[in-house]
Amino acid sequence: MRADALFLFAAYIPVCLAQTTHPQTIQEIHARLLTNVSSYSRAGQEFEVRVGGPIQFGTPTLLHPGTVLRGKVSVAHGVGLGVRRDRAVVQLEFERCVVPGHLVATCSIQLVAVENSRETVAKANRISGILAASNPNSLFQGLWFKPLGLMGSRSPAGLTGPIGALQSRIAPHPIGAAITVASRLLFFTLPNPEIEMPRGTEVILRVTAADFGAEALLPSFHRIPLSALLTSDQDATFRDLPVGIKAANGTPVADRINFAFLGSRDEVERAFLSAGWTTADPLTRKSFRKSYEAFTALRCYARAPVSPLYYQQSLPDMVFQKTFNSMAKRHHIRIWALPAKDGGDPVWLGAATHDVAIVFDWNKLALTHKIDGYLDRERSKVLNDLDASGCIEKLSMVNRPRMAGDSTDGDLAVADLKPCDPNSSEVPVVAMQRPKCPMPARIARRFVLETRHYFTRGSAYYWAYRGVRSVVTGLRGIGRIPTNAPPSPTVYGLR
Repeated sequence: MRADALFLFAAYIPVCLAQTTHPQTIQEIHARLLTNVSSYSRAGQEFEVRVGGPIQFGTPTLLHPGTVLRGKVSVAHGVGLGVRRDRAVVQLEFERCVVPGHLVATCSIQLVAVENSRETVAKANRISGILAASNPNSLFQGLWFKPLGLMGSRSPAGLTGPIGALQSRIAPHPIGAAITVASRLLFFTLPNPEIEMPRGTEVILRVTAADFGAEALLPSFHRIPLSALLTSDQDATFRDLPVGIKAANGTPVADRINFAFLGSRDEVERAFLSAGWTTADPLTRKSFRKSYEAFTALRCYARAPVSPLYYQQSLPDMVFQKTFNSMAKRHHIRIWALPAKDGGDPVWLGAATHDVAIVFDWNKLALTHKIDGYLDRERSKVLNDLDASGCIEKLSMVNRPRMAGDSTDGDLAVADLKPCDPNSSEVPVVAMQRPKCPMPARIARRFVLETRHYFTRGSAYYWAYRGVRSVVTGLRGIGRIPTNAPPSPTVYGLR
């Protein structure tokens, strides 16, 4: 009996160690595509994704950073002329993972999102494209939209939209209507409905421990060591720094100072450029016009301006941002210089937030951004990117208990930067070669898509159905608690 007990105890030790090493069984991680994937890819095309750090920076990873995930495109359907479908679809199937220095393992990965993308991800790693006919311009420039009369029927005059209707009132002639329609088709293009994810596109994956062989689950912390970077006086100084950010009218906003960078201005700029971030254009009439064009065309503006926010009555000295193909979603950080007392390099204070949607601010009667209410998620994103680019020498976390709340743990990340090469990105985003689509085909596709939208999702009956369905779904979900589900992002605050 004693020998059996010792045997069982010895066998139990590795199990305990494994549970200690991997306290989480589900984890979300950053990753990057190493292969071009699009809605005009062929079914069966192979793709690769390289694993980065976990969404929560500094936690043990279930999957070793640098692991390459391989799979195939199981479904790829483009929109074409819009006759068979009005959305593009791509479905990915992960098959195996190649862990550095270890054997190839079978794996099953869940795709959570394409970072800052206009596309949406559903179950079974299915990526759905946009409804091109449902865009901001369609309200004013659409073929079928007419805001007058009954919603159940629309006269042929509605082909030209409210702008065309206005012109028809001024010059009610069929030739004038034809010129209006032709002009709109030429000058107000329909957003590209296809899914295009070039090499370097960032994605978020959900890893489940049970989906891997033991050789893939390697305990690995981020390679940046948490060090005693600061003296007690420096720690106290950072802990007592003001953190509030205000709008131009003095109203406090949700942004908070959650970074401090030690180094020269050149080192800060190189660090973010090396991590794939871009600078922001100043807010001018030209940049506003480009932002509006990107919003209405459902495409990105990589250097879009940010709204003017103030820290200690000063605008930021630097602004960096990172997006993919959406004007509505982007990572961004505002950075202010805090002059050093000894005349050396200043300390750079940063407030990082994530824009997750564009909404209409009824108080200002203008479009604005909503941000992710959990600020620490964006702090982790910045640290993961700077870590991957090798631009951080040392890192300290300054505990600020008075700042802790629902949106943040209150800690300030203090990063000592080192020189790095902005051109050293391992997986640069590259342009894709899309198939040619002649103008007659584009016009035909637009006519088909907008006509379909008029009879389906653009009608009042469809939105009544959606409203009833959402109410019923909400009532069914009352009292249900999801199991094994990661925390979903909360959204608050207008930008």
